[in-house]
Amino acid sequence: TAGVAAGGGSFGTARANAMGAGPLAGGNASAFASWRRTDGDFDYRDDNGTLYNPSDDRVRRRANNDSEAVESLLRWKHPAFEGTRVQLREHIFHKDEGVPGLARFTPPKARLETTRQVAAAALGSDRDRWNLEQDFTWEERRLSDYGAFDNTGTTMVSTSAARWGLPLGSSHWLSGSGEFSWEDFQQQSPGNLLARQSASRSSTAVAMGDDWAVPRIPATLTLQLRHQELWNDGGSAGSDRTSSTDPRGGLRWEALPGLAVKGNVSTYFRPPAFDELFGRDGFTTGNPDLVPEQGLAWDAGLEWKPRAQRFGQLGLSWAWYGSNLDNGIVVVLTFDRTAKAVNSGKATIRGHELRAEWKGTGMLRGVAWSANATVQRAINRSDAPGLNGKDLPGLPPVEAYSRLSWRRGPFVLAWEVNVAGRHEVDSENLAPSLPTRTVHDLSLQVGPSTRGFALSLEAQNLGNSLVPDEIGFPLPGRAYYATLSWSPPTGDDEDPDAP
Repeated sequence: TAGVAAGGGSFGTARANAMGAGPLAGGNASAFASWRRTDGDFDYRDDNGTLYNPSDDRVRRRANNDSEAVESLLRWKHPAFEGTRVQLREHIFHKDEGVPGLARFTPPKARLETTRQVAAAALGSDRDRWNLEQDFTWEERRLSDYGAFDNTGTTMVSTSAARWGLPLGSSHWLSGSGEFSWEDFQQQSPGNLLARQSASRSSTAVAMGDDWAVPRIPATLTLQLRHQELWNDGGSAGSDRTSSTDPRGGLRWEALPGLAVKGNVSTYFRPPAFDELFGRDGFTTGNPDLVPEQGLAWDAGLEWKPRAQRFGQLGLSWAWYGSNLDNGIVVVLTFDRTAKAVNSGKATIRGHELRAEWKGTGMLRGVAWSANATVQRAINRSDAPGLNGKDLPGLPPVEAYSRLSWRRGPFVLAWEVNVAGRHEVDSENLAPSLPTRTVHDLSLQVGPSTRGFALSLEAQNLGNSLVPDEIGFPLPGRAYYATLSWSPPTGDDEDPDAP
């Protein structure tokens, strides 16, 4: 099989990709390649670097926001010996982009060049009873024409993982995993006082689990225990050793036909990423003093799929969730208008999530609707003066999404809306909060035709919202795109959902 696509649209955007798949050297291979570029010169609301003085805000054209990227992905699968298969994967990515930053004083010609290569090899059983995988990632980021912040950073990551599953009788499924990873970071900043930064760390994690089915109830109980050892080896972040043992339990009970009650509780452990520790990409500022985030997370809720569905196939779910964070990692804006990850100390998050899916039948066949909404409160529980009781930055208290689509023959018309509620951008809640952002998207897909052609038309952000993202980074306003694609016809173009 093969296929190609090309398109473009607003802000000087153009893109093209090609893919192919077929037998190779006794196995199956696939290849994908893409290219995309944009000027990124959309209009945005500039606060002129004065958050507390809206009188000097202006709508301006985004500058130095162009980018060009190429990407390739190769995969190959082959039976290794009876009952097993080997998989190889190679992913290469390169992007050259301008660094517009958040503030007016950002250097107008700053550039960021990113090159990444990921290679992976896996050996596993056909029934997924066991799997061995080795991944290696190399990435280089080069920031230039940014004055004292110019730097070149290289990251290497090697991960070895093993997973297995084994049925025990008719009611238990035992599983286990082991993982060892090594990460190394090297950064050279000739124009900065920190001319060279380096760090490396190793991590070992093992886990055991049991999924226990109880048909009489009927219910499924899931238990897991995971232990991780983390070593930070030298560098500006210091040397230390951290460990965490984290249990997890889950229950799903079919209380009534079509109605399920479920719940989960677990502790977790998340070390800061190197980007958070040493970020020097022009968009973020590093914080080598970060410590791992730990916490307790839980959720409980209901899932309902009515057996009698006269007016279509309906599914509803509701979940009440929460987490208690210790040294939670959040992203805030610094005094110079760059983003920085910081430890918030203790914090609590409580919220409700609603989901709905509906698919029409009969006269409404071809109509589908899905939606979800989240209402939450994230509160800082730190002992630091002026922070306790404040909302955590970057977490909208209300988020919602909805998609309504209509399919008829080769046509699919869809409308989507995303809503992110007003929220804070700083830990003290002193800076003006970001207003609610509502984005409407409309799309039309035609095809594929009997000759294999398909046309996609998109209108994004129809309301032309100029509200930035969670940390104040400008986002595009109204935009239009078109894509023409082709793949060899299969001879079966009938859509089962078409009236």
